[in-house]
Amino acid sequence: MVQVAVAIDSNIFISVINNERDSTSSKRILDWIDDGEIKAIVSAIVIAEIVSGYQATGDTKEMDEFLAHILGAPNYDIVDVTVPIALEAGNLRAKKGFKLPDALIAASALRHGAEFLISNDDPMRKVSLDNLKVLTAAEFVKILGQTVGKNQASK
Repeated sequence: MVQVAVAIDSNIFISVINNERDSTSSKRILDWIDDGEIKAIVSAIVIAEIVSGYQATGDTKEMDEFLAHILGAPNYDIVDVTVPIALEAGNLRAKKGFKLPDALIAASALRHGAEFLISNDDPMRKVSLDNLKVLTAAEFVKILGQTVGKNQASK
């Protein structure tokens, strides 16, 4: 089976962690990743943003569980910020108006062959990126749910 490669923005994890009312689609995507139906590309910047949130609330036990899962799961490809990614991010920031963390996430996605960038962030979704479709979690589930998550569609 060929896996779909998707880059995951911080807000997808955050919506599930905080059990936000619109987290159903985000949770479904994370379940597909855990089940091996999707390959996730996650920038180290996403890890920094999630850890920052956990540290702010003082929930280090949950933070440790999150880190153990994402760093140990086979379907998460954690992408370090390298010089080529930094250069790409600088170009995206200058040409597309991204905030630097979003530019680093998008550059990681582009450099590592993601087909989709899943984000619920309006500014990120409004920018056109060559060879990378930027979708909300709900859009991704609606468009690809029938083929990507056949086995989990009824969850």
